[in-house]
Amino acid sequence: MAVDTIAPNSLALTPAEVDAILVSHYGVGSLGMQPLPSELSAVYRVALADGRDVAFKAIHFTEDDHALAQWRISAMDHLQDLGIPAGRTIPSLAGESTAVADSPAGPVIAHVGEWLSGVPLEAIPLTPELLRVVGATGARAALALAEWPQPPAAVSHPWELVRTLDSLDTSMASVTDPHISALLTRARELYAIRVAPVIDELPRAVVHHDMHDSNLLIDADRGVVSGVLDFGDMVFGPRIADLAITAGYACRRAADPVVAFIDVASGWGSVWALGEGAEGGGAGASEGAGAAAGSGAGAADPFTETEVDVLFASSIGRLAVNLSIWTARSASDRGDYARARSASTARALELLIAADLGEVDRALREALVAG
Repeated sequence: MAVDTIAPNSLALTPAEVDAILVSHYGVGSLGMQPLPSELSAVYRVALADGRDVAFKAIHFTEDDHALAQWRISAMDHLQDLGIPAGRTIPSLAGESTAVADSPAGPVIAHVGEWLSGVPLEAIPLTPELLRVVGATGARAALALAEWPQPPAAVSHPWELVRTLDSLDTSMASVTDPHISALLTRARELYAIRVAPVIDELPRAVVHHDMHDSNLLIDADRGVVSGVLDFGDMVFGPRIADLAITAGYACRRAADPVVAFIDVASGWGSVWALGEGAEGGGAGASEGAGAAAGSGAGAADPFTETEVDVLFASSIGRLAVNLSIWTARSASDRGDYARARSASTARALELLIAADLGEVDRALREALVAG
């Protein structure tokens, strides 16, 4: 499945259409529902008539997308089994993890899962302790996915680390603000110099590829991650992508994004060095993921020097893609969502690009290689 950079094929469903799918395929109607922002999917928080709150998500149907949806949902359930809060799937009346349903927009693939409580990281005051917790949880999720089977069908989207230059080249022409345009050009140059020449050499694995600050929920009272959301961008790609994305987005609102970035990496490294695939799960959690057939790099293999060398520039590239694509889409039917997704990116990107790359690399090497 390939996703268009500027004008993706998004799905919209009305509450009545969602309710009809729930009644037909899950045997229960809704008492009310709240639409949630999404790039491609129709997503709702639904209060079911039986008293449960659930997350409803639907996408356009194709055979490949159906196979990919089931692959991703199985990974979510696997993480949940390991104690990583990804949400438990609620099966359809047919006992399946998804339901293929008719809608005015054509056939759709529907998924219903338990509602996860928490506040998005993007709305929580950042502390070094919380950023390290975010890094540690991200690492556990990445370890659990690292030996998941490869996708059952071809999948590609403009957010992929390997497509950074293509996505920037496609979207930057729509950016009219000269300051933003200059910032994107600098970010592109850095990625082209530091990452692009070695991208094909990086260890690969199945990666979540979207653990950004609105896809991580926080239990503010306990200071823990209470939800890892939206597995829709899962791909087989460079293993370093999950850390690059998690740290890059988590640092955006920090007073000093560079220090915050290193805090996330430190939390990540503290778990990665131990190979813990679950909360307190230790090696057994990694073995559970591996039983499904290895997909690429070993789950707990230490990061290579090259991975650490490209990490910071990879994050800068991803944030540039965020700023460029959402700026290009700001006039679309999901323009409000586009502007919200890039609201804090420009400032962070400017500060990250201005950082002393030698000092950052030394700090990241200490956090990730020295353990």
